[in-house]
Amino acid sequence: MSEMDQAVFNDEMVSKNACLLIVGMHRSGGSLLAGCLHHLGVNFGHNLLAGKDSSGGDAFENQDIVLAHEILFRDLGGRWDMVGSLPEGWAESEAAEQARQKITQIIEKQFLDQGLWAIKDPRLCRVMPLWSEVLARQGIRPLFIHMIRHPHEVASSLKEHHATGLSKGHLLWLVHNRDALKASHGHPHTFLTYDQLVADPVSSMLRISSALNIDLPGDPLQYSRTITDFAQPDLKHHHTNNRSTSFTNHTFTQYAWICLLYTSDASDDLL
Repeated sequence: MSEMDQAVFNDEMVSKNACLLIVGMHRSGGSLLAGCLHHLGVNFGHNLLAGKDSSGGDAFENQDIVLAHEILFRDLGGRWDMVGSLPEGWAESEAAEQARQKITQIIEKQFLDQGLWAIKDPRLCRVMPLWSEVLARQGIRPLFIHMIRHPHEVASSLKEHHATGLSKGHLLWLVHNRDALKASHGHPHTFLTYDQLVADPVSSMLRISSALNIDLPGDPLQYSRTITDFAQPDLKHHHTNNRSTSFTNHTFTQYAWICLLYTSDASDDLL
């Protein structure tokens, strides 16, 4: 096999034995990213909720996986908007084993040998220890896409859609992204901000492909019109100057600083 053939073979194997995991806090643009990838042919499963609220809602989430996560949270006495940690030793609980079996069944039925696939559900951030074990057993390599949005925008969106207090919204942003960073450590990963995605969705798709060393099913340049028509800037309803620290409550400035670290050239140093 020539070096060129070997390189092509290696690229195909990466795509075949890998999955994209979109991680980040709710209302961070994960649905918009998932929609762009979906339009490029990435498989998000059979029971897919495709809605108009791609600006930050639950569009393009696999409802079978969401249900498995919700049942797990319920059985552990938690919920998606809990700030605290899951119970100690939760990954070895009976509830976790049931979720592990269900997720394995979903992967085998909806994703294996069906092209490049992805999962978008913010709950992933909290339950990645379980997913890491399932994927390892299947010989699947996780590729992480950290979807980042300014914490004050996330908190404002949560307040509007879920009546969540601003302080809690900022804490949820911190907890979810902290857990996502921990989960992606040692694995291929890349960072994308909501602002970057809406400003240039085509370049964002090319950046993901290059950073994770994968070939997307569809060429972003070929489908540029489809992607740009989908990722409309007016889908983003809350705006904050990323370099502003003049929030009404100055407690929030520390979270803005963390967000700036994510978007800096030194973001990988956080890991």
